[in-house]
Amino acid sequence: MIYGDYEALIARKKQDGGLTMAFGCFDIFHYGHLRFLQKVREKSTYPVVVGILDDALVRARKGDGRPVNSEVHRAEIVDALKCVDGVIILSREGAFEPYRTRYGAEDDAAMLWTKCLDCLAVVRPTRFYYSDDFPVTDSILKLFADCQISAETLPYTQGISSTALLKKASDRS
Repeated sequence: MIYGDYEALIARKKQDGGLTMAFGCFDIFHYGHLRFLQKVREKSTYPVVVGILDDALVRARKGDGRPVNSEVHRAEIVDALKCVDGVIILSREGAFEPYRTRYGAEDDAAMLWTKCLDCLAVVRPTRFYYSDDFPVTDSILKLFADCQISAETLPYTQGISSTALLKKASDRS
């Protein structure tokens, strides 16, 4: 199921007694993405909803020419996985100033979280998983604590990434 708003996620959390979330670009879906989401499912007793970074956020993080696949296509691909119960595109612009002030979100890594922070602070999932290549600062860890989100890092699958796949394809041409 592709969710269109946070209120639906909050209702799902109440209905099922909890909610697990994970975020990512998932630009060119690969084995590392699959393993990450499978591990999230294995660890979770709650529905797993994946936040897909919208096109603007992927472009800001990965640079011009990215994403290769649109946010809608990426959402549909991730939503089709049996280890995922739903997807939401993180496109809602939250009021970021309170996060900036409260959590010291001034650097580029923290700015990546503009839309992610809004989702976490509003939905307050029970569990949140992130890959160890996702920039998490002490201020973000404080947000997890303030919102009573149990967060855990999962290892990044070394040697495979969308960026590496694009480079490999470019080198072959």
